[in-house]
Amino acid sequence: MLVRKFPGVYTLATAADSHTHLAALSAWLPDAVITGKTAWQVAAGSLPPLARDLVPTVVHRRIRTRPRPGVRVRRRVVNPDDVLHRGGIRLHGPVAAAVELASTDEGQAIDTLLREHRLDPTSLLPHASPHHFTTGNATRKKIVAASLRNPYSYAERLLHRLFDKSRIGVWVANEPLTVGGRTVIPDARIKGTPVLIEFDGRRFHGGDRFESDRARQNLLVSHGYVVLRFTWDMLHSAPDQVIATVRRTLKRLCVTPPAARTRSRARRPGGTWLTTLGPSTTAGGV
Repeated sequence: MLVRKFPGVYTLATAADSHTHLAALSAWLPDAVITGKTAWQVAAGSLPPLARDLVPTVVHRRIRTRPRPGVRVRRRVVNPDDVLHRGGIRLHGPVAAAVELASTDEGQAIDTLLREHRLDPTSLLPHASPHHFTTGNATRKKIVAASLRNPYSYAERLLHRLFDKSRIGVWVANEPLTVGGRTVIPDARIKGTPVLIEFDGRRFHGGDRFESDRARQNLLVSHGYVVLRFTWDMLHSAPDQVIATVRRTLKRLCVTPPAARTRSRARRPGGTWLTTLGPSTTAGGV
């Protein structure tokens, strides 16, 4: 027995799985692209088995289309380079889907791609450009801009914002560091100093990770680095104490991190604006 899924598209009544539902949607709108959370779930392998458990599916299409139950059609220009085809389903790739989600998920999908080294932060900007003048894009722009600092989690994003606000100096995030013939990637490093910052989160620090983290810390300390470790509760509940600890450590070591260079604006004679580069104490990666 056949049932009507979408206008002109029929499937077996027993086919209640998510893949069949999305394939039927792509057959109904062959020029549309599934994006957002549904596309991300496909990329992450977390798509619900049953179609009834899917979130409302967002699709991008160049022409206006009347919405259907469970489907939200947004009129957008689709970059063919961002489109994947999987078993009859036309959908955004993981990077484009993660950027789409950034307006609502606080950058969690982007963080996953960065953490798994599936994304170069500099490649985010082209994926963000099609979202100009769209709902939620102000938030998306902030998330994408912050992602250029290479955060691996929301906690690291929070740490980066603390560094920016406190003007701690020039810092870099998740940048490889060669120590004793080994390559380690600290969560953050204050440039021009031996101070490294590590975030201890329960989610990414299981038994094996706990052991490797301690071995890595011993390696760093034995080579003259100072490792400061903070938890989510510290970052969320006592951010001033986190910054105070970093400042005390820098003072004890008698080191001053270099100031970041930032853009400033000055008026030209005649009233036009000139963008210049100058020293600043505002924190940021280089």
